Amino acid sequence: MGEEVKPLFSIRFVGEELHPYAIPASDLAELIIAAERTILALAMRERPEREEEILVGLAQVEDKSIGLAFASNDEATVLRCYQETVVGSGQPGFSFLARADARRIAYHD
Repeated sequence: MGEEVKPLFSIRFVGEELHPYAIPASDLAELIIAAERTILALAMRERPEREEEILVGLAQVEDKSIGLAFASNDEATVLRCYQETVVGSGQPGFSFLARADARRIAYHD
C-alpha cells in the first residue's frame, strides 16, 4: 500500500438520496474535471513556471451525499486557488476569473 494522502480541500454536494452510487460515473467525472480545471487555471496564473508539475488529484470519495476530497503536490498554491474559487464563485458570471483563466478551464487537455 502507498502512503496515506491527506485531503487538501473538499467539495460536497448535498441533497436527498444523493450518493455516489446514485449518480452516473460520467457525471461525477465531469464534476471532478471541472474542479481540477478551475483550480489549475488559477494555479497557472499564480505559478506559470510549474504548469506541467502541479497536480490536483482525487484523494477520497465519501458516501455522505457526495463528498469529493482533493490533494495536490503543491498544497500552498492549490489551497490559495481553491479559496479564491470559493469566494469568487459568488460573483456574477464568475467574474473573478480572468478571460485567460476561463479559456484554460474550457480547453485544458
